Amino acid sequence: MITEFDNQSPDQAIKTLRRAGLFMGLPADELRTVVELMKGVRAGPGDRLFEEGDTADKFYVVTEGAVEIVKQVPGGGEEKLAVRRVGDVFGEMALLNDAPRFATARATEECECLTLSRGDFEKLMGGDSLALRMMKILSQALRALGIRYVTMERQEEDSATAAGEEPGSARHMRSPPIVAGFDVAGGSAPSRSGVELSAWDELRFTDGRVGLVALALHGDRVPPLHQIAVTRGLCVEFSLAGEPPETLLARVNDSLYENQALSAVQFVEAGMLVPQDDAVLWSNAGGLRCTVLRTDGTFNEFLEHGPPLGEVAGFQHEPVRIPMASGDTILVLSGGSKGAFRGAVDAVSNLGNTPAGEVVERVQRAVRGAQESDPDKATVLFLRRF
Repeated sequence: MITEFDNQSPDQAIKTLRRAGLFMGLPADELRTVVELMKGVRAGPGDRLFEEGDTADKFYVVTEGAVEIVKQVPGGGEEKLAVRRVGDVFGEMALLNDAPRFATARATEECECLTLSRGDFEKLMGGDSLALRMMKILSQALRALGIRYVTMERQEEDSATAAGEEPGSARHMRSPPIVAGFDVAGGSAPSRSGVELSAWDELRFTDGRVGLVALALHGDRVPPLHQIAVTRGLCVEFSLAGEPPETLLARVNDSLYENQALSAVQFVEAGMLVPQDDAVLWSNAGGLRCTVLRTDGTFNEFLEHGPPLGEVAGFQHEPVRIPMASGDTILVLSGGSKGAFRGAVDAVSNLGNTPAGEVVERVQRAVRGAQESDPDKATVLFLRRF
């Protein structure tokens, strides 16, 4: 049974909030202001603090016990997404937006939580301030990506089981976009750590162009999923909002720089391919490797031309235009050493008219099998002009 109580121990509550990433670094007087607005709730084993689909009116900080976050999945059953313990925050993303709860929060044992209402939280953030609006945008992106992650991971596990593969070993492949005049594909090998440190996505621009973007975390890895998800969400949202590919990475870079978490230094390496007529635009932020292979056997490697996203404010990340003749191919790789990349280029040069999806699969296997490669950064983009 869920019961509410007034917070009777502000000093203990402040001590708990100091452990929460959301409040980390706040001075004591500001923490006390937060605590004065918070209420307490108690729950027993199996009690649900909120249900998936409920309207969000508060977020929670665990002060005793533990709470598991679970989500209903297609086909029945539920997926455990996380367990929140003392000092952990949950329910904050839905609070920033007028959206139903993404998942269910259920106590696994006797527990207590501090709660803060939507109205009080917005007062603390300064009402309709720029910081609050930016947090809402990022929250929407993270929420959409979270829904996609759960659905995709479940589908991949079911597919792997049907094929006789070990769940979790399946490659992160999905249907590539259709681009007139080009055969394209992308893939991200699953990390051995179980945490996504690289990713790829397709981008659709308002002028009709389609792009592929590869992302890889660079720097402090705590917490890695957040920065990758935010960057991925910003790329998708800005492209749909009208930002052209020529300035997309610069826009994302400035947004990440302005909202960089103080608790960890994290940057994201990014590479973007945008096919158009007889050429491809290549934009690179950081150390992603890109090579174009010509039908006459020659190849050109395009070195990095800018720092990772979020590291330097105002950097333009201007794209390079790569002319493409029939049969020319482009390979982008986010992980592995220079030697591993050269080996992948040599392998691709011998694959001829092999479909793009199969090329990506072969490169993934080669990179993951190489002793010198980093399997946590094995995202591949491949493109061939017809």
